Amino acid sequence: ETKNLVKSKKDEYYHKKGLRGLPLELREKTENMLKILFNNNVFILPNGELETNLEDANIPHTENKNEWITSAIEYIDSASIEQLRNLNIARYLENLN
Repeated sequence: ETKNLVKSKKDEYYHKKGLRGLPLELREKTENMLKILFNNNVFILPNGELETNLEDANIPHTENKNEWITSAIEYIDSASIEQLRNLNIARYLENLN
């Protein structure tokens, strides 16, 4: 039971809050580092794993990563540019640029 509680708190912290869960000074330093990395073509997600960032595309979490990546690729292949721009991850990358 304790293990599940720790996992749920970790998921809430990393996947929901992401950088927003950091103290202000550390968050600003981290955001500056992420901008430097972005400008050098290294993309680090601000709030956990890619699955979290594609939830708004109705691609559900699954323990089967092969199933998930297939769904993600199919979505990306069939989505319009506008749909892709509306994803959380796209808005995040635009803010770094």
